[in-house]
Amino acid sequence: MSDIGNPRGTGIDLGHGQSVSERIFILEDNKERLQWFSKIFEGSGCTLEVAETVEKARELLSNNKYSMLFLDHDLGGEQYVDIEHENTGTQLVKWLIDNMLQKQSDIVIHSQNPVGSTAMFNMLDITGYQVLVIPFTQLYHEYQKHLEEEAEERGKTV
Repeated sequence: MSDIGNPRGTGIDLGHGQSVSERIFILEDNKERLQWFSKIFEGSGCTLEVAETVEKARELLSNNKYSMLFLDHDLGGEQYVDIEHENTGTQLVKWLIDNMLQKQSDIVIHSQNPVGSTAMFNMLDITGYQVLVIPFTQLYHEYQKHLEEEAEERGKTV
C-alpha cells in the first residue's frame, strides 16, 4: 500500500496541483466529515462516491471499482456500535470478503471506534486486503500538518 502518513500520501498527489482520475469510495454518515473529504479531494480530478449505509455501500461496491476505500464503522448517527450490528463497517467488510470485492483497493479505516476498527482491520488483513487504520482525528490532524508544511515551503501561514 502506498504511504498515507497523511491523506495526500495516498498515491494520489493532491498537494502540488496535480490531477489524477481516481475513484474514491467513502463509507461515512457524518456530514462534517464528508465535507472534509470533499475539501481534501477538491480539484484533484478524483471522483468521490459516498454511501451512508451498508445497503448503499453494497450497491456501489458491487458495480464499481475504486482505487481507495475510506471506511467508517459506526453509521446511522450512532457511536461505539457493537460489531454485530447490521449497519456497520464490520458488516460491510464481512460482505466484501465473502464476495471477494475491491481486492485491488487500498483501504483506510477511519473509524474512531477502536473495537470496530480492530475487527475490520483483522478481517481484511488476514484475507490479503491492503488496509490501514487511521482514526479520523489523526487523519484530520495529519492533513492539517501537511497543509502547514506546504504553506511554510511557500512562506505563508495556514
